[in-house]
Amino acid sequence: MTDPLCGDVHQLMLFFHPYAVFMFAESVFMFFLFSYPSPSSFYTATKTIEPLPFLKMPREIKNLKEFLSVCSRKDARCVKVKKNPSATKFKVRCSRFLYTFVINDKKKADKIERSIHNSVKKINVTARSHAKTNAGATSNKA
Repeated sequence: MTDPLCGDVHQLMLFFHPYAVFMFAESVFMFFLFSYPSPSSFYTATKTIEPLPFLKMPREIKNLKEFLSVCSRKDARCVKVKKNPSATKFKVRCSRFLYTFVINDKKKADKIERSIHNSVKKINVTARSHAKTNAGATSNKA
């Protein structure tokens, strides 16, 4: 199928909204915004997206060995450890993804925290601090 705007279209995804239509065709993103209340007049925009925004989502790791291997990678920048009364969450920031690992056992969580590679920056996030601002967070490089 050939589209006059996109050329040769192999995959075409359409998402409908009451006042807009979103269309993804390969790496081209187009949306049609209908004016309220008459859908006869519409605004068209075309934008090329390099990496699609939904590819940068966090990933959850269920396996402990896989989590430790991600922590020891070269692109792992920091590990944020958030301790809750019911569970401990480990969040590893790598170059492309944010990997999360959740464990309910406190003794195992302490062992995992000690076994994280020393080259990775460790940040302990308290329950009241915000992860984005690191307010109240303590940093350990050791």
